[in-house]
Amino acid sequence: MELTLFAVLFFVIIISAILELLIRCPGIVAAIIFVVSLIVFAFFFDTLGLTFIIWIIIYTIVAFLTALLIERFLRRHDHDRDDRRGNRRENENSDF
Repeated sequence: MELTLFAVLFFVIIISAILELLIRCPGIVAAIIFVVSLIVFAFFFDTLGLTFIIWIIIYTIVAFLTALLIERFLRRHDHDRDDRRGNRRENENSDF
């Protein structure tokens, strides 16, 4: 059972990264993971037990952190790309 919960943790990281690339909002990504986890918990309450609530919190935190890291990386990458474009424009407009 514990091994399955850790495998789901890696799945949450991958899904969070994909959702962040599509949505670009870490809060919404974490909320989606939280809601999906609650729905799974509601359907499988008898087999999962109350310890799954702790895992839902862990999944939500991991989803938020993953989305936040992806957002920071994308923001930095976009900023670097804009800087390079701006430098090229300045070089093209020079009178040398």
